[in-house]
Amino acid sequence: MPAGEKSPGLDLAKQALINGWQDPENTRIELKLSRDKQLSDQGFSLSPGRITAQTTQGLLYGAYEYLRRQQTGLTLELPFSNPSYQRRLLNHWDNLDGSVERGYAGHSIFWKGRHQPEPTAEDRERWRTYAALNASIGINGAVLNNVNASPEMLSLPVLKRAAAIASELRPYGIVSYLSINFSTPISLAGLKTADPLDPEVIDWWRAKISEIYSLIPDFGGFLVKASSEGLPGPGDFGRSHAEGANMLAGLLKPYQGIVMWRAFVYKPDNSDRAKQAYEEFMPLDGQFSDNVIIQVKNGPIDFQPREPFSPLFGALQKTAVMPELQITQEYLGQEHQLAFLGGLWEECLQSDTWQKGPGSTVARCTDGSLFNQPLTAIAGVSNIGTDNNWCGHPFAAANWYAFGRLAWDNSASASEIAEEWLRLTFKPTQASEKILTSDENPSSDRNPGAEPNRSPKEDPALNHAGEEWEKEFLQPVLSMMLQSREAMVNYMMPLGLHHLFALDHHYGPEPWYDAPGQRKDWTPPYYHQADAKGLGFDRSSGGSNAVAQYREPLRSQFDNAATCPENLLLWFHHLPWDYRLQNGLSLWEELCLRYDAGLQEARRFRLVWDSVESWVDSEVFIQVQAKLRRQARDAQVWKDACLLYFQSINQLPFPEEMERPVHDLDALKKISLREATKGLFLMGVAVNSPQTRGARPAEAEQISKHFNAIVPENCMKSAVIHPEEHRYSFEASDQMLAFGESNQQVITGHCLIWHSQLAPWFCVDEQAKPVSAEVLKSRMREHIFTIMTRYKGRIKGYDVVNEAFEDNGSYRNSPFYQILGKDFIRLAFEYAHQADPEAELYYNDYNMANPAKCDAVVRMVEELKAAGCRIDGVGMQAHVHLDDPSAAAFETSILKLAAAGVKVLITEWDISILPNPYRHTGANIADRFAYSDQTDPYRKGVPEEVMKAWEHRVTELFALFLKHHEHIDRITLWGLNDGNSWRNNFPIRGRKDYALLFDRNNQPKAVVQQMIELALEAKSK
Repeated sequence: MPAGEKSPGLDLAKQALINGWQDPENTRIELKLSRDKQLSDQGFSLSPGRITAQTTQGLLYGAYEYLRRQQTGLTLELPFSNPSYQRRLLNHWDNLDGSVERGYAGHSIFWKGRHQPEPTAEDRERWRTYAALNASIGINGAVLNNVNASPEMLSLPVLKRAAAIASELRPYGIVSYLSINFSTPISLAGLKTADPLDPEVIDWWRAKISEIYSLIPDFGGFLVKASSEGLPGPGDFGRSHAEGANMLAGLLKPYQGIVMWRAFVYKPDNSDRAKQAYEEFMPLDGQFSDNVIIQVKNGPIDFQPREPFSPLFGALQKTAVMPELQITQEYLGQEHQLAFLGGLWEECLQSDTWQKGPGSTVARCTDGSLFNQPLTAIAGVSNIGTDNNWCGHPFAAANWYAFGRLAWDNSASASEIAEEWLRLTFKPTQASEKILTSDENPSSDRNPGAEPNRSPKEDPALNHAGEEWEKEFLQPVLSMMLQSREAMVNYMMPLGLHHLFALDHHYGPEPWYDAPGQRKDWTPPYYHQADAKGLGFDRSSGGSNAVAQYREPLRSQFDNAATCPENLLLWFHHLPWDYRLQNGLSLWEELCLRYDAGLQEARRFRLVWDSVESWVDSEVFIQVQAKLRRQARDAQVWKDACLLYFQSINQLPFPEEMERPVHDLDALKKISLREATKGLFLMGVAVNSPQTRGARPAEAEQISKHFNAIVPENCMKSAVIHPEEHRYSFEASDQMLAFGESNQQVITGHCLIWHSQLAPWFCVDEQAKPVSAEVLKSRMREHIFTIMTRYKGRIKGYDVVNEAFEDNGSYRNSPFYQILGKDFIRLAFEYAHQADPEAELYYNDYNMANPAKCDAVVRMVEELKAAGCRIDGVGMQAHVHLDDPSAAAFETSILKLAAAGVKVLITEWDISILPNPYRHTGANIADRFAYSDQTDPYRKGVPEEVMKAWEHRVTELFALFLKHHEHIDRITLWGLNDGNSWRNNFPIRGRKDYALLFDRNNQPKAVVQQMIELALEAKSK
């Protein structure tokens, strides 16, 4: 490179080397631009002390590879490395409102609402970090929004934010793309049609594309999902996929833009869904423009744990085709379960299509080596979000990493990639010193006796130090990673079974689901075809004949059950339950034993992880431990649900050597509260430390099943989390977060500032006298910042201030009020917003059905907003009795709060069944009354008529909440079961109350089913 010439790629390569080098010696590394016929424009070569490439982008990729090899102990000699695909993209299914479809790692890193705000410094820093992470594994493109695209995506405010994103990604070689809605000309511009051959439509797209390139000069092009799952497409106007794609491609071509047109299309008819993409696109082969590429999912259905490769890979010859892989684990345990997907993708890429005889792998059909296609690409549906660890599950980052590595080299070994990731992520490192790049140290001076560029594996001392780590950590954890996907296939859908998931969320099993009026191809029975005779989908020549879409000899191999690979047997064949497999077992016996083997593996993973605790950061260890516990529990549910259901059809006994199910089929079939209320409001519960640390697994199981939100009952109150001025205790709160994240639950922090259960030191000095206003402000700020910054991006919102008003609407004379007056509330909200600008902020109080108190809180909300403070919601604590307060009073307060422009949160809900002779209301824990037998009448059980009255009270209030669900964001029960309830000791100690939805044996009461039915009825309306 000419002296003095600079480029972002070169500067970033230098900085990466300086920051990442782990050799303690000062080292000289030359970054050299050179014409080399072996290298593509993105490729590079390595030798000790030198990185060579044709472009600065190649130097950046080479720098990262140099570091990877240095840190994993590989030789620094690499004659050349060129990417398998020109374009290696992440597809972000991010929506403009900040949500992420099939996302399990928080909110979108890109979008924050329809009227996109000006990017903050924090936004830009996150985008740069994202770009660097991608560049480090060779990813060079990002589709910034969901394939189920909103027409608003092409509005000017959104495009301006997209331009800001692109400006931060560009220096790292990341090109930005957008997903579009095909009918945007109608929705956004008011045209009467979106017909791709209509001149007015073409002119609109031409102007819009020109506008995009004026904002994003290096814009890559469009990703299009059309005529699929209800989205519009050219077929709506009598045009073909080729006509729709070519119109856009022609307008993009002057700018070197491309169109990625998805082949994920199917119709709700009686044909085999697995055949439909082939049937739609094969007749169009050769009709697409040369800057159109067909984006094809790895399998014919939809990212299942195991599928055969899509037959389109082996069929299209005149049209460029690219694989679409799913990094986010929509069907493979989401953020709750460990599943390393490198093996799944390797299995697909190395599958032989026989398109040009043996060796015509999916990889070669798509990377240009088989047909020399000029446009090559590969896409992965992203698994990242705003979570602190980016991917939800700590091990999910391995899938992001593996996608990048396979996109660069589609012949790479998944096992080698997994080992590489473990070494880079978990191996203890030596202290590093700054290295000097060649242009910073032209004299090439080195320390005397230094051996430049020596790999750690070549250093005997470092090698010896790493032997223990390799034996005790690397070997067992690598084995766990490599077996994780196959274990999941076994406990979910072995032998080629597929799509047995619960509708909509695609997490747990529902092989029985077949609701009236539901599309059959969205129900599990459509796929498993279980009946008294056998199991499996017949795609043989005697069935749907999907085998005909594959080339010989695959066609004949798949068509014959005797030669069909057993791991795809039930994908292609409906076989009798007594069909004999190659090992001599019947189909039923083998199915049972595979489910059981998967469960045993999931349990073993827990033991493996427990054994490596000493090698892992404590926070990461706790997170993974909680998730592996959940995975083992859920594997049990998968096994039991599927086998009990199939047994109910075939009436066959389980094999003797199989561990028996522990669940009841009827109980498993019942829908949960969290499923019933989805789309209405969050269903939450207060959790305690024994539940979240694994000491009460039966309670934890019900919490994970029925609730999608949790609130810590005690562990985040100041007396617990901050017991001494200079000491925090985060163990319980860390466990609580790990538990909630492992169960895909929204977490609320309770509570930051409260006069009760307050750390004794908080408001007083060493002489126990009230501190000054300035000292209290400082303590409040430090307390709030320490907690909120620790959990930034992981906790959705906080009860910032709790119970600051008396029932008459006056301010409570708390220590905070005595020292700071009512300003303590404003200050708390200001500090909280400064600590975590993305967190929602709430006020929480009891007796909110009391008009005087509710009015006072409304005034407070208005004052906070007038002062420029963020306040998102008000929690109405619902500690109620059988007859007080009235539902009408509740309703009035809900509407008052909604009118004030805040979300309503029904918090701390419990319904005491016990007499209330003192007419006590509220939740002031200082209130106490004397015990008597008359106040504790149900120690031996509740009379039927009293329980009926209690159920009526529950359903009365729940119906009210459903009525106003548009105002209510969350309902939170104050505990899981009657034994957990604080009501047993408040306001009279030693009583036996029945205030919650689950009994003391953790079984749901009858009212739970009533609530589920009410919620389903509300959604149907």
